[in-house]
Amino acid sequence: MFSRKRRPVWMASLEDEKGQQLYHGVMERLHFEESHVLALCMEFFGDPNPCEIHRSAVVIRAIEELRAACVSQGWVPVCELTERIRGLLCGYPDVAAIHVWDQQEL
Repeated sequence: MFSRKRRPVWMASLEDEKGQQLYHGVMERLHFEESHVLALCMEFFGDPNPCEIHRSAVVIRAIEELRAACVSQGWVPVCELTERIRGLLCGYPDVAAIHVWDQQEL
């Protein structure tokens, strides 16, 4: 009768220009460059030496920004994303396109 609301499981696929898969999996496991995480910690918290709570918070926010920019659009060329969103993908220098979806939608 009363069921728990399901929490979406956001997935991402990254491909290079040749269509080779660079990443396929849960968005929470995307690799973000340490320098980018530190820059976001400075931006949001003014913290040059962030604790694990601040680090986790900026990674969650980065994932949400990336998800919001790409969801429901199929494959999105990275060149069409804003510079800020492209910066989130700097850990994948060869990425050319991204696809984001809720695993439960399949």
